[in-house]
Amino acid sequence: TLANLLTANNLIACSRPYCHDPLPPQVDLAVECDSSVRGMDDMPGIAWASIELKTRILEGMGDWEAIVPKAMSIAQYLGGRVNTSTGFHVHVDFPEARQHPTKIRSLYNLIHRFDGILFGLVAPSRKTCGYAKPLPNHSRLLHRCRGIRPFQRALAGWDRHYGLNLTNFAGSEPHI
Repeated sequence: TLANLLTANNLIACSRPYCHDPLPPQVDLAVECDSSVRGMDDMPGIAWASIELKTRILEGMGDWEAIVPKAMSIAQYLGGRVNTSTGFHVHVDFPEARQHPTKIRSLYNLIHRFDGILFGLVAPSRKTCGYAKPLPNHSRLLHRCRGIRPFQRALAGWDRHYGLNLTNFAGSEPHI
């Protein structure tokens, strides 16, 4: 239903099971079932739809502004909610990781330095929700890394649930 409503409002959408695959060509949004999303349980008898709304890869701020605010407005109008099991995240293309691996360290150090300020801007529950937690306190974690392999070793077992998700910096389509 949500995918149909988005499409009726000039945001081409599809409905599909949860997956990490790119969206089909010419599709702006995917409405996916996500079992990690839980409804609030403070009112018995209310049914919750555990869904995630994903955009295609967006090309700059103009593309963002044409899709995201309108989609969020429609979801909010329909009663969409954000709670401790949900959130908002953005995947950012990071080809610099392959071309200049030391950019990984620079980004990590920048986010590590301002992590406290960033998490001071959101609800306290975000620090402990398990989905976008603050970075571990390893200020020199990547200090000696110069190439992709040393970064991969240093970040082996890295948790994707940090505010800065570095698990895909070395993939075929590097992103954070």
